[in-house]
Amino acid sequence: MKFEEIKSSLEVEDIPNPLENEKMGLEICTSFDELYKKLQAIGEVKGTQKNYSASELIKKIEQVRHGHRDISFITRSYGLQEVVKKLLLTDRVYKKYKKD
Repeated sequence: MKFEEIKSSLEVEDIPNPLENEKMGLEICTSFDELYKKLQAIGEVKGTQKNYSASELIKKIEQVRHGHRDISFITRSYGLQEVVKKLLLTDRVYKKYKKD
């Protein structure tokens, strides 16, 4: 099998993210406002494939909250995807747009 065939057959979720278990204090956030302030203070988050600015991450999170994107759209670096999942459980915006 050629490299390109292997690469195209892999899902992003299959690629391990070495930064997933690193901590930046995001896990203590109890609201999206708090998370957004923390992201802005950090400035940039290094993902598996690229670096994300705070504004880019906030935009992605808002797309998930409003049902335009799936949670897998959020980087797993520094546990961000898990924090967003936790916050979505009680988020009124997400519940309003969530499609069951």
